[in-house]
Amino acid sequence: METTTQTLDTPILGKPAVIILELLIILLFMVFITGMTPIMVIIFWGLLRWRGKSWADLGLQFTEWKKIVLPVTVITVTYLLVNIFLLVPLLSTITGSQLDLSLFDDLTGNWLALLGAIAVSWILAGLGEEMVYRGYLMNRVVDLVGDNRAGWIIAIGFTAGLFGLGHLYQGIVGVISVIITAIIYSLIYLRWKRNLVAAIYAHALFDTLAFLLIFIFGTDPNTYILW
Repeated sequence: METTTQTLDTPILGKPAVIILELLIILLFMVFITGMTPIMVIIFWGLLRWRGKSWADLGLQFTEWKKIVLPVTVITVTYLLVNIFLLVPLLSTITGSQLDLSLFDDLTGNWLALLGAIAVSWILAGLGEEMVYRGYLMNRVVDLVGDNRAGWIIAIGFTAGLFGLGHLYQGIVGVISVIITAIIYSLIYLRWKRNLVAAIYAHALFDTLAFLLIFIFGTDPNTYILW
């Protein structure tokens, strides 16, 4: 007698309902639980295992990293400069608000805090957040709406919006800037054939350079416009 394997994609509820349920649970985590990235990585790992998949299926593969480093470095540094000298000042002018980086005030001139921030950039932000947003969530939205151009546009917009809301502490300028930054990470992920390592590296490098600038110049955005 044949038996069928029950997975998260073949339950009684049906695949779309399960994906929507997953996304709703994620939203609840984001609203009520701070520091949710490590928790979500563990949950998503379990969901992937249940579906017979792994993070490698979502692009966590290091075989092509040598081909990624140089071009992604150029893109990331270029975007960082555009963000500092063009995007943030423009958003500040339009909204009448300033980028709020006061959460990182203690980082200025503090070597120990800088080292901790860099570690967070690579482990929690780069690796963890990219596994959650570009790796799991974006692909799961595509599973729901379709693996086509429109589907990926929707997935990029949805995950970038969630990512931006996770940075409300930076004010409206910070949220919009982060949404645009998340779109850049998504495009890097897709440009390198859904290679999650490319997005992880871009994210970690961007945050590392940003923390270095805060360490040297402080958190007042006007400082960056003047130097």
